[in-house]
Amino acid sequence: MTTKLLSLIRKPQTKVIGTVAAALLVAGLVASSVMASTGTYVLEVNGQALGVVHGKAVVRSALAALKDEAAKQYGRPVSLGRQVALVRYTSDTDAAAAGVAQAGAGQSNPAAKGQPTLAELKNEAAVREVLRGLSPLAVDGFMIRVEGQDVVGLLDKNEAQAVVDELKAEEAARIKQRGASVSSLEIVQKVTVEAAAVPLDKLRTKDEAKRILTRGTDRIETYVVSRGDSLWTIANKHGMTVDTLVKANPDLPKSLTINPGQKLNLIAATPYISIVSVEVKTVKEWIPFPIQVIEDPTLWPWQVTVKQPGVGGQKEVTYRIERQTSSRQQNTSVVSEHILSEPTLQIEVHGTKRAPDLGTGSLYWPVPSGQLTSGFGWRRLNYHTGIDLAAPRATEVSAADSGTVVFMGLKGRYGKTIMLDHGGGHLVTLYGHLNGYAAGLSEGSTVQKGQLIGYVGSTGNSTGPHLHFEVRVEGKVVNPLNYYPAH
Repeated sequence: MTTKLLSLIRKPQTKVIGTVAAALLVAGLVASSVMASTGTYVLEVNGQALGVVHGKAVVRSALAALKDEAAKQYGRPVSLGRQVALVRYTSDTDAAAAGVAQAGAGQSNPAAKGQPTLAELKNEAAVREVLRGLSPLAVDGFMIRVEGQDVVGLLDKNEAQAVVDELKAEEAARIKQRGASVSSLEIVQKVTVEAAAVPLDKLRTKDEAKRILTRGTDRIETYVVSRGDSLWTIANKHGMTVDTLVKANPDLPKSLTINPGQKLNLIAATPYISIVSVEVKTVKEWIPFPIQVIEDPTLWPWQVTVKQPGVGGQKEVTYRIERQTSSRQQNTSVVSEHILSEPTLQIEVHGTKRAPDLGTGSLYWPVPSGQLTSGFGWRRLNYHTGIDLAAPRATEVSAADSGTVVFMGLKGRYGKTIMLDHGGGHLVTLYGHLNGYAAGLSEGSTVQKGQLIGYVGSTGNSTGPHLHFEVRVEGKVVNPLNYYPAH
């Protein structure tokens, strides 16, 4: 792999220089100094132009210094791992064709306008710096190759060979942490370790090599989730898509929920290797008990009694799970299932008594002083199933129509809630976010149209004191304003 310095020194023809060298030589070199010297070159590494130098010695000296520096650092011989060449220009014609300044320092040839320019490397230190940045040197070591591609190198053979073994062992440990046993575990790609001259920019430690093989890079960039963040806002802030952000964080739950303080990777993995595993996991699972329902017309629908409690059963299930580390997908199948105990029947008595037809069909505005602040239907990203009436906390809430209290208590996002059935379940009104209930009310109570039933509050999922008011017809929400033409 070692390439002899200056082996590609060449004298391009004037015709070629007109089309190629104009993109290489820096505009602004003093014409007199260029034309006076036959040792003006463009320094290249692997065909990439780095700058303009005067004389070969400065490059030889810079390379020798870099070799000595690397040899002391790594304790072994250092060679050229990439092609280093000097493109030489020896005539006034060549210089002019290359876009070299003809009118003195700081003035460029008009013919070279728009062409890329390179810095003049005036001394050995400048040459050494640009060469160090492109790392043309290599040391004897061991290259890890994936499907024949050079990926990462290490100095020690045993460490290089241990990289793959440790990656497999770490995946096996993760499987055991999940309570499963490893049936098989293999790397999909062909991975080899071979003695080679390793370019310095591919040389890594064992842990860095493992990260590169599994992530495609050893660069780490993270973001700490703040209150109010979402995957969309984080991705947008960093110029990513949500899909890319999810790919960068394969351990996110299926719900894709995130929490303040959580760290997210911002660099999506593009792994060189993928591990396919088959694991076997045996778990005990609950078998739900069957329920037999007996209807009782003397009880209200919300009145349910258990006549005979059921007992859940238990079964032992063995699963076969196939995973691939480069994907969030897994294939799961049941290997065996063994019943440990059978479930027993639960008998329940459900009331079927219908609420009397007390409603008039026309509705009373439940908070006379309330201000409509949010209507029915879509608002931004969610569907509003009622209307919001803003009013000071503890403002009285009245029944929209005569009916029966069929629910009174906490109801999820609604907080403290009352539901009135105005007749046989056909039309039901709901009053949410209440601060409290009117004295004497309970499930089964009957109320009159306009009667006090509760007080405005901000319980449940609420941003301030208001009444959330819903109308349901045959179990489906409808726009309450249909019953209030004046509003």
